[in-house]
Amino acid sequence: MNSKVGDPHVKTPQVTGEAELSPLELLVVGSIAGVVAKTVTAPLDRVKLIYQVTPSKVYSFRCALQLARDIARLAGPQGLWYGHMATVYRVVPFAGVQFLMFETMQKRLARLPEAKESPFAPFWIPACAGASAAVSATIATYPLDVIRTRIAGHLEAVPRYRNYSSAVHGILQIEGFRGLFRGLSPTLLGIGPYGALSFSAFEFSKGKLRQWHGVSSDSDVPLHHLLAAGSLSGASAQLLSYPIQTVRRRMQLPYPEELGAQGSLAYANIRDTFRQIHTTEGLVALYRGASIVWLKGPLTVGLAFGVNDMLKGF
Repeated sequence: MNSKVGDPHVKTPQVTGEAELSPLELLVVGSIAGVVAKTVTAPLDRVKLIYQVTPSKVYSFRCALQLARDIARLAGPQGLWYGHMATVYRVVPFAGVQFLMFETMQKRLARLPEAKESPFAPFWIPACAGASAAVSATIATYPLDVIRTRIAGHLEAVPRYRNYSSAVHGILQIEGFRGLFRGLSPTLLGIGPYGALSFSAFEFSKGKLRQWHGVSSDSDVPLHHLLAAGSLSGASAQLLSYPIQTVRRRMQLPYPEELGAQGSLAYANIRDTFRQIHTTEGLVALYRGASIVWLKGPLTVGLAFGVNDMLKGF
């Protein structure tokens, strides 16, 4: 009974042919999947980001639609993708490293004696691999995420930064090298559980889908079923980790909007950020823009997981 439960996941590398892919191939496939997913959902992500870092804006789904219209009016439709190249610069290595690390860690953990004997292997193996993959990719690409937040986190007719190099220069000049890593602590606090939950839920769902369709390979499962499984896994993980993501964004964009980049730092650390949000805005502010996750989260994660598996099949 135990071995039957563990087989769909412990033997996944051999069944699906993933062992035939080189680390470089896994890196490229993961990068492409990440770019496709982020490009499609970039407008939703920018609207959500502005609400996360602007306490004065009243949030509702209707207001979010109006904000998207305002962005398009101020900067043209391309304004909805403003800062997206910074996202691409980050997503290419992030998604590549994340999927590569996940495949590598999952295979190594599956070879452990404990994995062969444990009935819970299908859960804890992808959970541990997913957490380590998400943390590794985050540390490797974090400064790019800070730069993207600084570029896309303001609603202005004239961009605050002319280009990416000016954003880096501005951060280094005012805050020093540590400014490129502002908000790393809450990011790591949230990204570990997020990676564990999203990857483990997706791997478990794929095992059930293979059983349901009576196939032994992920590539034989219909793509829309893989997209649905990835979407549900990602949405659940994102909603659970959303408050810590709001704290992360506030720390990445540390200056009050009205002071630009000339005032004192508004958020010193995780505890201070939580306290300020709770005192001035209430705990509900930690979920500002969260309903957008029901659109963006499933689409982003579903596309990333689905495209990644489809390309590995090719």
